[in-house]
Amino acid sequence: MEILQDLHSHLSSASWRMPFHARISTRLSSSEVWRQLEIALRDSRSSDLWPNRLSEIRSDAVEPHAVLEVKYKTPAGVRIVYDKIVDYEKGRRLTYAPLKGHVFTAGAVTITLTATKEGGCIIDWTGEYRFEASQIWAALAFRLYYKPAFFAQFEKKLRLLEARVSNPPSKT
Repeated sequence: MEILQDLHSHLSSASWRMPFHARISTRLSSSEVWRQLEIALRDSRSSDLWPNRLSEIRSDAVEPHAVLEVKYKTPAGVRIVYDKIVDYEKGRRLTYAPLKGHVFTAGAVTITLTATKEGGCIIDWTGEYRFEASQIWAALAFRLYYKPAFFAQFEKKLRLLEARVSNPPSKT
């Protein structure tokens, strides 16, 4: 019994880190991917790229210090949180971090685009969230459900966009 009490005490006061990384290669140029990301970050409902079934995102601007409103759609319901763009290099990189009231207590996520010599680019989505023991269910839902589903849908939409750009509809 004492061991369980010690474990509970440790879990109640501990905070954990949850790093993650996704790398996706595309035939689309980095400037086209950046353009699509900006559309998504301004209003994901207007985006061909964003997995709106899982979350919607909106912002008045895509620039340093802009606030992003994120509406997470989970089996448990909808939750709105806010992130802030904390680092920004137009066309290449942006970093956003959770604001107070977010599901996670701290952390940051960076999206980096690297042009390839073939004319496409590599999208690196790297981040780390921190969470308290009381947020363990949110952390598990993120790791086991949201993250894999988000990146699978993002890549699927990216491939559809590649096909559309490579084979535009004929004008008749």
